[in-house]
Amino acid sequence: MPQTDLAQDVLTLFLDFVARDIGPDARTPEIVAAWVDGPAHVAVIYRSSFQPGLVLRLRRFFDADLRIDARFGAVEIQESISEPLGDGVDFVRADGNGVLWLGDLDEELPEAPSRR
Repeated sequence: MPQTDLAQDVLTLFLDFVARDIGPDARTPEIVAAWVDGPAHVAVIYRSSFQPGLVLRLRRFFDADLRIDARFGAVEIQESISEPLGDGVDFVRADGNGVLWLGDLDEELPEAPSRR
């Protein structure tokens, strides 16, 4: 399976999982945006349910060569954005706009796709 196909499958399952399996409820972060970022990453922008003014971005790498199941990837993303942030706060980096990113990050942080 090509990298982009796996990342797209993970994203599709994650969005379906959020819509049907986990929420929304008082603990579920609001998903602001989610997209496939490059050939093998999924990025998610979400608003904290505990601190509504706090917007975070998560980026996760999914290597098709490891033959992971897309559902496993979707669950991994959901668990990564679950509240509270906990130890994840130690690995957060701010982009040029002050938006906080965590996860599998390159030196240059990704840009969200523009809305049309």
